[in-house]
Amino acid sequence: MSISGGPDIRWAIWLRKKKVQVFVRTHLSHLLAVALAFLVFVREVWSGDLCAALASLSGIQWLLLLYLAGAVVALLRLGWTVYMKQHSARSVVFHIIVVGLAIYLAYGHGVSLLEAMADISPLLWLVTILTVGTFGTAVWELVGNKLSTSPQEILFSCGMHLLMERLENFCFDSDDNMNDKELYEGMIKEFLNITSETLCGPNKVNAGLMLDSGGRLKIEFETDDAHYSQIEFPLQNNDKKSAAGLAFQRKLVYVPYKHWQDAWSLKHKQEEDYEFPPAPEKAWLSAQNPRDEKFVSVLCVPVGTYERNKDWKPVGVLNYTTSSLDPFVPRDFLMSECFASVLCQALTFTKRMRSGAGALTEAQTKIGVLTGELATRTVKLKDVAEKLGETSKSMELEDLKNQIQLTVTEIYQNLGISAPGH
Repeated sequence: MSISGGPDIRWAIWLRKKKVQVFVRTHLSHLLAVALAFLVFVREVWSGDLCAALASLSGIQWLLLLYLAGAVVALLRLGWTVYMKQHSARSVVFHIIVVGLAIYLAYGHGVSLLEAMADISPLLWLVTILTVGTFGTAVWELVGNKLSTSPQEILFSCGMHLLMERLENFCFDSDDNMNDKELYEGMIKEFLNITSETLCGPNKVNAGLMLDSGGRLKIEFETDDAHYSQIEFPLQNNDKKSAAGLAFQRKLVYVPYKHWQDAWSLKHKQEEDYEFPPAPEKAWLSAQNPRDEKFVSVLCVPVGTYERNKDWKPVGVLNYTTSSLDPFVPRDFLMSECFASVLCQALTFTKRMRSGAGALTEAQTKIGVLTGELATRTVKLKDVAEKLGETSKSMELEDLKNQIQLTVTEIYQNLGISAPGH
């Protein structure tokens, strides 16, 4: 990105700062461990104690010591695989050879090795072993498999488990109250509370759900501590854009500092890696009441549902705000998009149930009219069957559709003719 001065400098500095922030949050503890282990090693070498300890053993003795330590690890691994019944004949033979050779070497050279090791202070042995172990573990976590789990990862796992359980209860265990407004609002409210506690680590985060209401995005639900229930923006504004309006176009939008009004549209690449655009868009509309904007940074996540033709249709925007300055990192972006997918499932289910209830009412009305026509004998039986058949085609409830089609078939059978399509 070329830097010409003004906002370009601010954008470039922020992008570099964000990369450093992500790196520090991911690898700082490992780098400090590596640095500490290295400094301890340098101090011991500088004092001369470690050099004297290293010189007390010959090169062959150090190789023998390392081989014996490796043989102990191999023996423990062999015992574990045999206990778990995951061993193979080749693996058992290999480990037996390694352990057998170690026993032979220890029998022939173990006494001389122990005499040489006795000249080294036990405390120096302990410091050396811990230093090497710390260095090796830190390097392993940087380039290999991660051994530790962060509190945020645990919160996310627990939150997703709880959300999926609530979603299942909402969809399948509430047949009698499926259209109950309180049930729907309770589900969304609990969703916002659970997800807001997961993002940004220890930083306090509030959440709100904006839904499309007649061409305007309006806050419909919010967490208990949020205070922006009056925020409302038009979807179409020729003069200015809003960050939420930009997210409504199926973009993940992040505003690190609202006074800058810089809205970054992010694109997921892989794992926790997100692609930032060369420059942000100016997208911010202030709320009418300043009390509704007591936050610094905001993350806007698009929320939508899939239609029967598999087209994605936006319905709202999920907003996460915090009073901390620019705390969101790619891990938070990925979690928020995952949460939005769960919310889409709930909204899709609610939409289909409401449309199904409307179709049921419409079908019942049509059936009532046709039944009245039958009673007054103002139409022929064949005409009634044709109208019932057309009604069933436009319905989404399979059970009622099948029932109507069965009735149509029976009518045609009574008439002694074949039903259309048979």
